Amino acid sequence: GTPGVHAYLDGRAEAHAAIDMVRAAHAVDDSLAPKWVAIGQSQGGGAAVFTASLATRYAPELDYRGAVATGPASNIVDAATLIGPHTPPIGSSHITAYATYVFNGVKAARPDFDLDSYLTPLGKQLVIDAQTLCFAPLAERAAGVSLNQLVSRPLADGDFVPTARSVMDVPLTGYDRPLFIGQGTNDTDVPAPLTAKLVADMAAAGTHPEVHVYVGKDHSGAMLASLADSVPFVARLFS
Repeated sequence: GTPGVHAYLDGRAEAHAAIDMVRAAHAVDDSLAPKWVAIGQSQGGGAAVFTASLATRYAPELDYRGAVATGPASNIVDAATLIGPHTPPIGSSHITAYATYVFNGVKAARPDFDLDSYLTPLGKQLVIDAQTLCFAPLAERAAGVSLNQLVSRPLADGDFVPTARSVMDVPLTGYDRPLFIGQGTNDTDVPAPLTAKLVADMAAAGTHPEVHVYVGKDHSGAMLASLADSVPFVARLFS
């Protein structure tokens, strides 16, 4: 509802917005306690992880306690490097719709980047559609369109990868409070291998979140299943 294109998966913009919401709430009602926790699912899960890496430094006047992220968007750029005009078709309108949001997110964060040089005419049109359509109607618009039909050259070529990484790569360090990550094994929106890579990369960098894997659960199912673990986790943070 705000002016401009949605900065989809621009992690720092999401984190700053989340923290600024807490500041704004305090400005409206100064009786609120300074303790707070970031919680998110899917795109919001990725935002919660970014928020966790920045919260204490960005808002030292608040008492940030930790974060919960389920099905967190991560390693998006690594997945994108596999996309090109000769990539085998992936018959998922959801994945195609997400890709158009990703393209718009990169362009919104880096307006000087020549995104059109990577897109087919069909890809350009769907990216324009994605600027105003919410997910369900966008997925309907993308029905029958595979990822390879969006691009005229591999995303691994040129400046797409370094440009997108600077916007979307989840930080591996900077976490000074507990972090909960939940993931379903049957998630097709944020596939489990992407979250497994995030956790492994964090561990290599010295960051060790509390990880919960929910066998047989899909994207939303994992979030619901996580409540048995995440609610006590948050209670401990506020104790």
